[in-house]
Amino acid sequence: MDAVTPWGMQVCAGIKVTAPLDGNGNIDGTYYLWSNEYLTPRYIGPNSNSTNYVCTVYTADGENVWENQLQVPTNGPWDLGTFIPNSWQG
Repeated sequence: MDAVTPWGMQVCAGIKVTAPLDGNGNIDGTYYLWSNEYLTPRYIGPNSNSTNYVCTVYTADGENVWENQLQVPTNGPWDLGTFIPNSWQG
């Protein structure tokens, strides 16, 4: 779902961010996502008509090994390199 920030910036739905992983499975580099606190409509809950992010993890061979819908709860842009997968299952 598209959203708007308090500063009038539009955040479009469906844009993919690809973050390669290193040999230990850690995100290689720095990537930023908007906090759901700053998006209108805000995150409301699982299966609701609100903003969320979908995170999908693939093996080096392209096999899907993990997928989850999540929200970014902190203020301001959030560093994806600090992501720890502990959100609810979508």
